[in-house]
This record gives sequence, C-alpha cells and structure tokens, in this order.
Amino acid sequence: MGGSEESFLDEGELDFFPDDYFEEPTPALKGYPEYRHSKCPAFKEYYKNTWVMKQCFPLGMLYKSTEQYLSTNLGQDVFDEYVMLGDGWTDGEHPEIQFKQGYCFWTEDNDVWIEQFQHPEMTRKGLDVVSGTFPLSVWTRPINLGFTIKDYDKNIWLEKGSPLCYVRFSSQRTRDVKFTLEKRSIPKEVLKRQLQSLWLKDWHKNFSWNLIKERLRKEEEQENKCPFDFLWKR
Repeated sequence: MGGSEESFLDEGELDFFPDDYFEEPTPALKGYPEYRHSKCPAFKEYYKNTWVMKQCFPLGMLYKSTEQYLSTNLGQDVFDEYVMLGDGWTDGEHPEIQFKQGYCFWTEDNDVWIEQFQHPEMTRKGLDVVSGTFPLSVWTRPINLGFTIKDYDKNIWLEKGSPLCYVRFSSQRTRDVKFTLEKRSIPKEVLKRQLQSLWLKDWHKNFSWNLIKERLRKEEEQENKCPFDFLWKR
C-alpha cells in the first residue's frame, strides 16, 4: 500500500458553517514549538498521520457540583443539538459528556483505523478526552468528542480554534503508510452507511463491535485470497 486518502465532512449533506469559518483538522506537528524533542525521529514517528480537531465556535461552560448541573453560553436549541448528556452522566467519579462535533471521516481503502486521543490543551482546561479507536474501512460514523470534567465550579472557555483532541489514522497490517485528508461533499452511499451505523448502535446496543470484527475478518480474508483460486475450482 503506497498511501491512503481519507475524506471528511461535518455531519449532514450540507456544512454547518461557511468554508471560511469552518475549522479544518490540521497536522499535529504543524506549528509545533521548537523543542529538542521535536526533532527526535521517534517523536515524529509517533505523530505522523495525526491531526488536531478544533473547536468550531466559542464555547463556555461551568459544571456546578452541588447541583450536578452544566451551564453553557449556548441557547437551549443549540445546546440540545451540540451537547449530549447521557443517562447517568454524573454517576461516575467525574461527570461525562459528549460534544456532537459532526466530523465524518471515510475511506475506500482496506485496513484503515482511526484513533482519537487526548490533546494537552484539554488537560490544562481540566477536561479528559475519552480515547477510542475503530476500523474506518468497515465502519462509518460521525466523530463525537467524549470527555470527563475534572475541574468543578470553574468557568471553562474554549475559543474558536482551540485544540480538542488528536485524531490518528493507521494500518494494522502495513506500517509505512502515509495518509492524507481531503474535504469532500459526503456521498449518499457513505451517508447511508453512517446512518445505518448510528441506528444499529441505538436499536441493538453493544452489538456493533461483533459486526465490525466479522467485517474485518472478511476484509482480511478477501485480501489474502489467491487471485488464481478459480483454477482449482471444479
């Protein structure tokens, strides 16, 4: 595999924001400060094929611990559209919420995985990103931002363009792959697969990973299939 090209779009057939306002993902090492470690080959290898996802509009929030209540600078309609407070969001050690970022990445290549993990800027703001990974080549869904709030009763402000998390693309069967991102209008077939993934997740909870593993098995089986196996058929 010489390379792979991924595509992304904010959720839906139309962009939420104009192109000259939308915050596109940027390469992780673009504009990285000049430290001694920034020249280290191992450091560069770790952050290759990695991009920074950013906050697309100004957002302020405050978690009131005594009331177990989250307030923001958003109107109620926008809050309901953007913020997810699941059942039991305050039951854990720290309150856990999600932002519906709406980025949708997709690919037509095999063996492409996407990983989401913590950016240090969120650590400084008292927010811990919930990391995760899945095979983008067999599973298409919007990328949300889940995190736990560590700093209570404190105003947290996310400027437009603030780093939210890292997103990394990788291959489990081929190490030396270079990925690129290209912003495209989402094809109807990709949108269909995305909606089916979301519906399945809601209608048959905790089953989707079983389906993902089966799709991965078939994908690898197809890749390893001998192109001349028809010669042995009777």
